[in-house]
Amino acid sequence: MLNEYGFEFDEHTGEIFAEDNFIGPGGLYTLLGIPAYNVLWQAHQHAANNVLACLLSHRHKGSNEVWPSLEVIAKKTGHSKNTVIKAKEVLVEFGFVKIRKRQNGSIWNNHYYIQDSCFHTEKLNEKAKSFLAPVGSCLVCAKTLRPGDYKVVKGRMAHWGCSGNIQKSRAKYKSQLARKGAIGNKSVVD
Repeated sequence: MLNEYGFEFDEHTGEIFAEDNFIGPGGLYTLLGIPAYNVLWQAHQHAANNVLACLLSHRHKGSNEVWPSLEVIAKKTGHSKNTVIKAKEVLVEFGFVKIRKRQNGSIWNNHYYIQDSCFHTEKLNEKAKSFLAPVGSCLVCAKTLRPGDYKVVKGRMAHWGCSGNIQKSRAKYKSQLARKGAIGNKSVVD
């Protein structure tokens, strides 16, 4: 599907594909089309969503390393320090952030490294993928596929693992037909 700017995008995740099917981190200045937000929302990890937004707001173009203090993150998100600490653990568990301690004189600071999985569904770990609704199944290997398990190639969905065609799940197909106004059409079979 194409958006108003002519970019192809995945209607399930909101991920946008450029001509070479890749837009790198910092290539878009929006917080809404990021697959990590959808995963955290589905997992009911709203504090982690807020902390991720805070970390992303500290990014400089071309850099995935940020180092806001715990106090700054708590203030900007409106969460307590304990909630921020738990939310950071969730971000690490889902593979969206890596945390390293760095010493600055006698003070140790956390440095956060935003991972590509925040921006690209195909790089999500299994824990994160488990919160995305199944899209369909592969006709070759019969694996149930979620966003990030396939790529759109020349108008068809192909499984990353075996390049097999994907049969969309019936529930997803029916919801797409309903949005397009096709439900009730006699040519649509239940």
